[in-house]
Amino acid sequence: FVVQFFWQFPHFWALAWKLDDDYKKAGFRLLPTGQRDQKSAFQIMLYSAFLVPASMLPWAAEMTGNWSMIAGVIISLVMYYPAIKLYFTLENKYATQLMFMSFVYLPILLSLYSSSIKVIPSSSQAHVTCPELFIVSIIALFLGPILFKMTTPFSR
Repeated sequence: FVVQFFWQFPHFWALAWKLDDDYKKAGFRLLPTGQRDQKSAFQIMLYSAFLVPASMLPWAAEMTGNWSMIAGVIISLVMYYPAIKLYFTLENKYATQLMFMSFVYLPILLSLYSSSIKVIPSSSQAHVTCPELFIVSIIALFLGPILFKMTTPFSR
């Protein structure tokens, strides 16, 4: 839950950054300060930074293994990078990168967690991994957008 809580802010604000002009035309101000500025970019960067320690929580609670924690930190840092660049440059291309990274961040992270779940048998503690579940999750991650695009009329 903590990961999803911190993820929602950079995800939502990256979308708001990209569509700020359209939202303003409709009378909505969705960025933290209401405009594309350093303070809004700082909020995006701050919540993106919180994803790094938040991604370690299942490992700290001994719910997942070491490799999923390491991979979780790496993917969180990959998501953090465009947030840092957005803060320093205020360029739309970094909001776009962050937006697309936020689309794949949760499916990848939760697939990593589900592939490295610790199960405690009654006799002793053991670590059980589910590589098949991870493979199916990755396939679904890539096939989902393709199937969505094939079944949704984006333009007429």
